[in-house]
Amino acid sequence: MKLQVMLVDDEQYVRKGLLGLIDWESLGYCVSHEADNGKDALRIITSRPSEVDVVITDIRMPVMDGLKLIEEVKLRNLSSCKFIILSGYNDFSYAQSAIRFGVSDYILKPIEEEDLEETLRQLALQIKQERLQKAISGRLTLKGLFEQLSRGELAAKAVMELDERVRLSKGTVLRYGIVEMNRGLSEESDVTDYLIKDDVSVVADALQTLIDVPSDFVVQLRNHQCAFLISSDALKLYGGSYERFGSALQTLLAKRLTAGVTLYFGTSVKEMKALSESIQTANELLQYKYVKGMKDVLFYETASKTKLSYAEPEVSLFHRIQEAVEEQETEKIKTTIATLFAEIETKSLAKDAIRTIINRYVHRIVGTLQGMQGPIDLLVNLKPMLSWDAQPLSFSQLQHLFISFMIESSRMMEQLRGEQTKGSIHKIKSYIERHYQENINLKSIAAEFYMNPVYVGQLFKKTYGQYFNEFLLSIRIGEAKKLLRQTDLRIYEIAEKVGFNNADYFVAQFEKMEDMPPSEYRKKLLTKQGGHSHENTTIPTK
Repeated sequence: MKLQVMLVDDEQYVRKGLLGLIDWESLGYCVSHEADNGKDALRIITSRPSEVDVVITDIRMPVMDGLKLIEEVKLRNLSSCKFIILSGYNDFSYAQSAIRFGVSDYILKPIEEEDLEETLRQLALQIKQERLQKAISGRLTLKGLFEQLSRGELAAKAVMELDERVRLSKGTVLRYGIVEMNRGLSEESDVTDYLIKDDVSVVADALQTLIDVPSDFVVQLRNHQCAFLISSDALKLYGGSYERFGSALQTLLAKRLTAGVTLYFGTSVKEMKALSESIQTANELLQYKYVKGMKDVLFYETASKTKLSYAEPEVSLFHRIQEAVEEQETEKIKTTIATLFAEIETKSLAKDAIRTIINRYVHRIVGTLQGMQGPIDLLVNLKPMLSWDAQPLSFSQLQHLFISFMIESSRMMEQLRGEQTKGSIHKIKSYIERHYQENINLKSIAAEFYMNPVYVGQLFKKTYGQYFNEFLLSIRIGEAKKLLRQTDLRIYEIAEKVGFNNADYFVAQFEKMEDMPPSEYRKKLLTKQGGHSHENTTIPTK
């Protein structure tokens, strides 16, 4: 491909003279553009930078001179084109400015053909060398490509380049794998710093010990995971069996890393172009980490036969855990959490579903502590609990961390209650929130907590800024509104569900709080919904 030149001079005969003076084609050039001032030249470079490799320009021109043109292109980084100045002025200040802007050459008029041709030859070699260097530096190593592909960055481009650069023998099958180190929490290091510096080297050495896997195809994936790529050609010692090889690799890594190790193998593919499928399925396997019966070596073809669940445990189970935490019942905390984790395991919950459940439990407890003005930043287990999904924890390690967090939170609640004169008022509030559907009143709750009902009422108002009856009514009406929105239950059925024995009294209290009866509240929602539905299905006309 020829280098493209733009001639810039306000005198047309000079431009035409240059066209005839130089044998552009033999030097590897072609004149693609002409301009009679710097402003027009700048417009061409700005709009079509790839069409200009070399600019040969005069200095003194109307509208915009040559030096200003060069300055604008350089300062605004518009193009990497090279500049040659042709000038009839032997002025040192011009030459000095040209040097400052990195001009390739400064040639005085009248132009000597040999001088300009030699300058063009040298410039062509320089441009070629620079482009070659840029291509080399921009070409990622195999390791860089594999790492880029593993992280999901420019996946299609990385696969294409790997396919071009890696030649596979006929019948070769590829499989992408992930090594996960389950070391648990380290008290001495930051909670996200789990990948020991030499882990990648240990994995690479282990693969080299067992089979011949180039180190280019072993990379760090996440802070406790490595990724690798193996081909069926390398498994001759294992009879071509990925299962036998996986078992040997897991045993060796567990020994060398002194940690629990889980291997995840994506589906096998027959060409490099399909590698993204193996990577995707290996990452999907991570969702099976806590499914009961899964081994330390997982293969997508086998594991995916188990259907993952995203169902949540019964709400009552959470209430039991929260109650045990608030009542400082350590053994009850342990047993109810054991029940929760047993349910998680037997239901084959996906890791994402477990994260949602655990995080919801944690945030509810944290919310309770914050409501008690507790210094939650002093909770040692809070930080690892909030980021547990990014930590290399086994199922038992996760359960242990969850129990530790709940017991620590329970002790903080106990300490807060001991420091405050509010006694059991927070427990009473939680009791109301859990039992609002029942026939409860201030007297019955005070008796439940062995407290004076008058004192409870005063303390409740002082603590929460609401009288007991107002708080209970707001919860019941709030739940009633939810049932009106989400169900087609009759008004009297809703009244019973939220703790009202008398439907007429419920309607009166609802209207008092919401300025409309329950039936009108529901009708208003249905009207609004109908209006939106109509809007969405209306076809605009011209």
